[in-house]
Amino acid sequence: MKFLLLLCILFYAKLSTAQTPQKQNPVIQGNYPGDGSGEGVGQGSGKGNAGNTNETKPQSEKFLLKGRQLLNNPLKDSLANYSARVFIGIKVNPKGKVIEVKGPDRGSTTTDSILVYRAKDAALKAKFNKVKGSDIQDGKMIFKFYKQPDN
Repeated sequence: MKFLLLLCILFYAKLSTAQTPQKQNPVIQGNYPGDGSGEGVGQGSGKGNAGNTNETKPQSEKFLLKGRQLLNNPLKDSLANYSARVFIGIKVNPKGKVIEVKGPDRGSTTTDSILVYRAKDAALKAKFNKVKGSDIQDGKMIFKFYKQPDN
């Protein structure tokens, strides 16, 4: 009787320590077309629009200000120790003058004080077309800095 009890205990112990198979996550496969124009961080490969990474042309990459046109290129030197984008919040009066800047805003790839200063300085030098009315517009300017070529 003791032997049977011992056998049951051993059998139960073996069952409780046995590993149960882990449920695996299903792999979803398919053909999902895309244009490769998304932005993100990480490693990967595939078709997309990477642009010219060796470009060193000074520029305000873009601005977000409804109904306005940028009349000048305020960023005169876009070379830096590394490539980065700085998003700057702007306020523009009806005459097209930038009257206030703040940043870096969300979307910036750096908080480097020198690049932020250069972007804010350039934003303050930006000139936009005049519009009717007296409202001050809020917008953004995006400045792209390029890594200096190695000499």
